[in-house]
Amino acid sequence: MDWDRLGRDARWITVGLALGAALVLLMGCSTTAGAQQPEWVQISRTSDRIWEGRIGSFSLGRNDANQPMAWLMIRVRDLSGDKTITFERDYVTLRDCAVGYGKLVTLDLYGRYRYDNDFVFDGGSVAARIAATICGMAQPTGQSF
Repeated sequence: MDWDRLGRDARWITVGLALGAALVLLMGCSTTAGAQQPEWVQISRTSDRIWEGRIGSFSLGRNDANQPMAWLMIRVRDLSGDKTITFERDYVTLRDCAVGYGKLVTLDLYGRYRYDNDFVFDGGSVAARIAATICGMAQPTGQSF
């Protein structure tokens, strides 16, 4: 048995499932009169930016290379002087989810490539946290990695 892989898989599954469960729980909350439910859940934060995932936007599909992937709508809020808000679609291939490292690919809202970032689960980067969230949400769908 590959104990190193088992430990690594357990860590990213735990982190991703916790973040994914938070999104699922928020999606399932019933609306009460006058109460507004949050549409975005914080995934990562630095001193000058916040990355949030949109509730209900998670989806499975295939990228341009026909590889199975999972994606999530992301809002990036700039906390510095101009306070801009940008939106993007981030995805991770299911193969990268399975091995615990790879590329977090960022697209514009129309699916056009913008850039990508390397990630390693538990790597401490924003890309690692977003990828862990996306992969954690893909795991309960029964998709085989």
